[in-house]
Amino acid sequence: FIDVNDYDYPAIAEMINTSDANVVWISMTAPKQDYFAVKIKPLIAKKVLIGVGAAFRYSLGQYQIPNRFLQKIGLTGLFMRKKNGVLFKWYATHIFKLLRFSIQIIGNRLRGKKYYE
Repeated sequence: FIDVNDYDYPAIAEMINTSDANVVWISMTAPKQDYFAVKIKPLIAKKVLIGVGAAFRYSLGQYQIPNRFLQKIGLTGLFMRKKNGVLFKWYATHIFKLLRFSIQIIGNRLRGKKYYE
């Protein structure tokens, strides 16, 4: 629950490098898991990093998956439910970050830059 810049990346990389793991699963909220993967990748040797987001929470039963219709039309995230209620508060605080990030990506692409520049 700390800022992505405050992790002890060398110590974490050492644990990963000394393990026999070939795949490292990263389960944090987006985009935190993506920033984490970018920062840790140069420090680890020949490992595959996979950001899985809420996949583990689904498998643990913490989230309820909405019906097929909502999944098909792409509204899964809006109607995702936690055991104790709708995740509306989370979406209300993060939707503006997502929109700002999306606009930034589109602007960069229109200017001929890569999306991450």
